[in-house]
Amino acid sequence: MDVHNAFLHGELEKEVYMRLPLGHSVDTPGKVCRLKKSLYGLRQASRWWFEKLSNSLLAYGFQQCMSNYSLFHYQASGVEAYILVYVDDLVMVEYGDNVDIDGFDVDYGNEVLTLKLGNLGTYVVNKQTPNRQIWLSSPVSGPSRFDWDGSSQAWVYRRNKTNLFSVLERELEKLCGESVRLS
Repeated sequence: MDVHNAFLHGELEKEVYMRLPLGHSVDTPGKVCRLKKSLYGLRQASRWWFEKLSNSLLAYGFQQCMSNYSLFHYQASGVEAYILVYVDDLVMVEYGDNVDIDGFDVDYGNEVLTLKLGNLGTYVVNKQTPNRQIWLSSPVSGPSRFDWDGSSQAWVYRRNKTNLFSVLERELEKLCGESVRLS
């Protein structure tokens, strides 16, 4: 899978400035632009992209291989998955998937995870890092906002104190007809 505009997703760790692009001018000569996001062509762009991707995969429960840092492994509920990262390409392999759904697809980009379950519906999980929130769009329960709760160390829906993992496990089990465990 090719991640389109991958390097544009990287977060800058240091202040980076660049000359104004051709065709742009300002009243005061010598002005420069301060970048807020990574760009293709920056020396550290691939490093910043890989760091953001790695942190996201680790947050979703993947483990990074110690002998090959570009290989990630996930194992839970009889499902085993591997993701190999090469620059802006991802190779994904999954074993033990016993849920057979036409139109099944998983997509991740810019901290948005999309899980398409064919005619059963689509889940969209959008992480808002600065606000410490996760927005869930569910075909079962509709849109919900989950806030990080430090005391329970979980994403919680404030209105009814429901844990995000519990909601997803319950709904996916209902839709797929099989027990689902998220860790």
